[in-house]
Amino acid sequence: MTERPTGDKFAPLTPQEHAAVSAVPRDKSECVIPVPQDAPPIPTKHPGLGKLPCRWPYLDKNGALLFEVCRFETPDGKEFRPLSLWRASNGRLEWKWKGVPEPRPLYGLDRLTANSGAPVIVCEGEKSADAAAKIFPKSVAVTSPGGSQAASKADWAPLDGRKVMIWADADEPGGKYAEQVAAILAARACEVSIFDAAALASMAPDGSKREPEKGWDAADALIQWRNLAALGKAAAGLAKPFEATSATSRHDSTEAGSEMCDVDQEITRLAGLCVVEYEKGRKDAATKLGIRVAILDKLVAAERPKEDKQGQGRPLEFPEPEPWPEPVDGAELVPGLVGAICRYVILTENDALAAALWILHAFCFDAFPCTPRLA
Repeated sequence: MTERPTGDKFAPLTPQEHAAVSAVPRDKSECVIPVPQDAPPIPTKHPGLGKLPCRWPYLDKNGALLFEVCRFETPDGKEFRPLSLWRASNGRLEWKWKGVPEPRPLYGLDRLTANSGAPVIVCEGEKSADAAAKIFPKSVAVTSPGGSQAASKADWAPLDGRKVMIWADADEPGGKYAEQVAAILAARACEVSIFDAAALASMAPDGSKREPEKGWDAADALIQWRNLAALGKAAAGLAKPFEATSATSRHDSTEAGSEMCDVDQEITRLAGLCVVEYEKGRKDAATKLGIRVAILDKLVAAERPKEDKQGQGRPLEFPEPEPWPEPVDGAELVPGLVGAICRYVILTENDALAAALWILHAFCFDAFPCTPRLA
């Protein structure tokens, strides 16, 4: 390879350099489920979060391990990480802190198979599902992986045609999760009911009223109620059948049309801003519209008048990035960023690492209002 002149690191690559960087192998690892007998030992701690205080194994209908969800206690609260097995292109098996591909299996498939005629309790989270199993011993408690915003990414087929009651957390995300799961299951010929989580959270074990605790769930109920039979009876009494009415559909359609009109008006307004003003407000605008910044940039660019410039080159286009489905430690992204940088830019290892850290600081952490400038 011809030696690149000092200070010319961003000059176009030569054909020889293109061939060299194209030879860098991409990650072609595949998720392996269920976990085979020859799998390496499962990790006992996370590189950034430490030991695993709580872990929930997801099993298939035969009881074989599919993957795990681990919970960590941090100074800022609790954090969850999926742990799954992957096979690299060279055949090597390794555990990774990432979720399995969609559609993701439910927690409790082995119990569903063993109790094929039992009613089902769908909870929001593995800990709540375990608690609900004790409160309703004649039912099967399950949950979907990934939290309240990932219901649509789960495989709900094992519940087809069954009687299902949904017990979500007593808060706004829990309510949305319950409604979304109910709609999915109703379309799968299930008989669906939803527990009134807020009403149950407002009921003390002695039957008196109390101030409801935000996020109160089956795990909290199990701790506070000593008489589980009374708790189960109270919860069942607050279950309401789910019905997807046409009126609701019309309301959603009208609301969606109104929101689309608002989006169009906002895109037009943003397209009229100068580059500096748009840059200042693009993140807030994307949050307001409920879309990703990358999508907003494309909509605004399409709305702006096209300028015919002589000699203008073809703009670079990159594939639209998808948001990572699970929370991830920034340190886990560094090797991938360094590899991506080195595929297109000739840099020393230290320079590539510095660029990767700058990318993380500038784009992955909203807490920083500014970022240092690379010299």
